[in-house]
Amino acid sequence: MHRFKNVSCALMAGALTISAFAAAGCRKVEETSKESTTVSTVATTVADSSETDPGIRTDSSSEDPSDSSAEDSSREPQDPVEKQAKSLAAELNVDESELHGKYELFIKYADCVVNNPKLGEWRAYALHMFPVVADHLAPENEEYFLGKVKDLKMESLYLSDAAGEFIALNNGIRIFGDGIVYNTEATYSTVFHELTHFVDATIHGEDEPDVYYTGKRFTYQDDYTDEEWQYASEHVSHCYSTNFITEGGAELYAGKYFTKAPRSYYCENSFLTGLEWIYGSEKLDELFFGNDSSMQFIQLLKDAGYTDEQICVVLDSFNYYTYSRGNRPDKLVRYEDVLIDLYTQVKGNDWKKDKVFSQILWQIKNAFYYDVDLQHSDVTYSDLWQFSDSITGSVDQGDNPKPLDILTVVILDGKPYLTCGLERFDTYSPDRASTLIIDLDFDTTEVLSYEYFTHPFPETVPNPLPSGAALDAKLESFARDNSAAHQQVVYVGSPEWKEVYERAAQIGNKYGIFLYVGENIPSYITCSQLPSSVKNLKTALDKVEKILERFPEDYFDQFAYGNYAGFEIALVDRPLWNELMVYTTENGYVLNCALECRDETELKELESRLLDAIYSATDLKIKYYFENIEDPDFSEEIWKTYNPESSPYFGYLNSNDEKDTYNAYKDYFVSMTAMRNAPKDRSQLMTAILEGRDLSAPCIKKAEYYSRMIREAFDDSSWSEKTSWEEEISRQNGKT
Repeated sequence: MHRFKNVSCALMAGALTISAFAAAGCRKVEETSKESTTVSTVATTVADSSETDPGIRTDSSSEDPSDSSAEDSSREPQDPVEKQAKSLAAELNVDESELHGKYELFIKYADCVVNNPKLGEWRAYALHMFPVVADHLAPENEEYFLGKVKDLKMESLYLSDAAGEFIALNNGIRIFGDGIVYNTEATYSTVFHELTHFVDATIHGEDEPDVYYTGKRFTYQDDYTDEEWQYASEHVSHCYSTNFITEGGAELYAGKYFTKAPRSYYCENSFLTGLEWIYGSEKLDELFFGNDSSMQFIQLLKDAGYTDEQICVVLDSFNYYTYSRGNRPDKLVRYEDVLIDLYTQVKGNDWKKDKVFSQILWQIKNAFYYDVDLQHSDVTYSDLWQFSDSITGSVDQGDNPKPLDILTVVILDGKPYLTCGLERFDTYSPDRASTLIIDLDFDTTEVLSYEYFTHPFPETVPNPLPSGAALDAKLESFARDNSAAHQQVVYVGSPEWKEVYERAAQIGNKYGIFLYVGENIPSYITCSQLPSSVKNLKTALDKVEKILERFPEDYFDQFAYGNYAGFEIALVDRPLWNELMVYTTENGYVLNCALECRDETELKELESRLLDAIYSATDLKIKYYFENIEDPDFSEEIWKTYNPESSPYFGYLNSNDEKDTYNAYKDYFVSMTAMRNAPKDRSQLMTAILEGRDLSAPCIKKAEYYSRMIREAFDDSSWSEKTSWEEEISRQNGKT
């Protein structure tokens, strides 16, 4: 996985199913069982129905089939670390079987997840990724990986052509949606697919280096010879990645650990299943989770006798099939042909007699839709749907949902099974099966046993509390000491910046924020250019203070709350991000706004950008406060009632279609930017209020509700009867 690349995942009719681990109901009112259940596991074709095949788990709350370290959870733990880990797991609704014996690691991992406010309502999903982490994280990479977990951001918004995406550049995951975590198979499977991308990209401790073909060999740029650097300066060097491993692996491992039925990137995950059948599960683990996936795969092809030119064709072909982007390569080769060549090199020529391998080839052929001929022309298959129907038709389906997909081979704990996802419904039922798992005799096609698999959903983290003393005490405990922000010492740097530094410290001490300028910009703040004009900085400081003075005296002190360490402003010439960012520091998560000051055009936008950042920080504080309350007055579900029923948010898109959408709903939104997602809707709305823009009645209604939520989440005991924004709302109410 490369740091500057997106990993987008195809928008599915519904993405996957779930496995053993999760707990129950995420921000939904339905109650669910904390134990996964097996709806039906006995097939009429099983010779002795009193014996359960060991390969299929009849208690799906037991260990993941990829794990071999399950323990007897009934024994009393003697080791204090084990005892602490199991107690913590119980508190967080994580089953003991998910710990995989890595007790100390779980304590560290859970601490990073639970205390990362950037994960928001997705914390529970991140917690249940631990079995993958436990099985694949090497001790020497622990510090690096846990640092990435602390910094991971997850958000929900509308995406143009994906159900989710992991963006390595800013260590973030986006999930298609409206900000509400729904108990649906599509949500569950998509989240785990993207989290698997995150683990794959970070668990090996460093970025995967790009592989280049120099015309004579495949290598990394760090290993270039002088001759190769000369060649690179005169020719286009081709960089080769293995996107088919990245995407196919994320889907396959999400299936192994959580869903049991991969339902996207069929060819890619089936190809990897073929590699697993040929080389073994341990080799596939190394290939997918290693930081040299591309080079490993290239070596497999070399071992099978492929020339460099043929390897380039394979990589070009498979990457093109995965994303269907760019021009179609002149030469293409099919997945099945490469698998057959690799099988022949490792296991010999009798691949046709291997029924599991043939089944894998069959499912690839069924999902492959490009007009590319097979090189092994003797590969012929009948209709796979007909085969799937005949197999699924031989089991007692009872009241379970109907099979929705073809049966595909998934290797669980070293043994091949046929699995398929089941029909989906708009309403959630905790007892409804999501996956059919079949233990098949591949030689005779006899069904030995089967399992209708169901699962609960992760519970909310943190667990919300009802009104009462416990809740009050918890909320009060979140307040942090912000006195350091009022006791700043003037930074000593270049003499020409002296006046600017003094003014920045004065403003910071007055309002309880850290205001960084010039040479004292912290290293964690991402900007491509520090400020160069003292004159522009003086103007910027005037504008900053003009905005800050419109807020109650202790307003910014209250951003030092829970895991948030406070509010910061950085004045730079070219910030990497033009809106609020949350940075991970030794003192906690800081809310930082980098403002662009390089010319008059940008200075004109400074006040609006600062207001938007302040209200974005306000929104994070509000959500942090209300997520602890059992029946909160603020939630995305409630906010949704103030907007049109059709939920017209459209993410980061900005095409003519979105302009038409904005024009249709502009009575509810103050700008097109406000239609990105609900948090941006709120920050833009309150910015418009303080800028004195005349708003429609629906927008005023939204602003009134949000103002009440600000007062509830903040300590307003020392505030005036009306804040500046409440005064403006009253003024506009008088007009309307």
